[in-house]
Amino acid sequence: AIAAPEVTRLTDESPIYFDWDGDGSVDTGYLVRFSFVFPAAGIMARAGPSGIAAEVGPRVPEPVIGPIIMANGQTEQATFFAGGLVDVIVQIDPGNYIGTPVDWFVVACRYEWEGMPPDAAPEYYYLDLNHPDRWRPFGGNDLDTCRPTHMGPLFNLPPTLVVTGNLPGWKYQFWFVVDYPMNGRLDLLPGLHLISTVTLDAVVE
Repeated sequence: AIAAPEVTRLTDESPIYFDWDGDGSVDTGYLVRFSFVFPAAGIMARAGPSGIAAEVGPRVPEPVIGPIIMANGQTEQATFFAGGLVDVIVQIDPGNYIGTPVDWFVVACRYEWEGMPPDAAPEYYYLDLNHPDRWRPFGGNDLDTCRPTHMGPLFNLPPTLVVTGNLPGWKYQFWFVVDYPMNGRLDLLPGLHLISTVTLDAVVE
């Protein structure tokens, strides 16, 4: 019987681009190589046949430290059918900043909608968990009128649904922001805030 090969796993961190999941789009992966040696009976391992096998797999994502906001499961850019169902989820891994007292803001802006007057301004809202309407309007150019969704120390927030329903309109943007110091104001001071943004565009059927 031939003994099991001696296998060494080697990873090449150079990105490999291909359609890994078969959905027709190119994905980013990495090359995993296995060196192997098959020792034959009575022959030293180094004299046995050897070679390199390879497989390509999806890259295991590094954990994201900071806030994340997603619309319909997508970050940064998402789409929805006009008037269709939209789910917006927020989550945060504070990393070493856990326990830091901060202001938490979830903000939305509606840029375009059917019948929008040419001179109409975008509509801004902040999430108020204590108000029956939940989404409260504020002046987008006056950050002092934007109230925090929560005030308190950073903690590991698992994926949490903040919007679910059929949205009128054509274009939205959502922000999840934590900023320091905790003072009830949306300061956005350089180096003292973390922000995640997703833009949501309607697809007209």
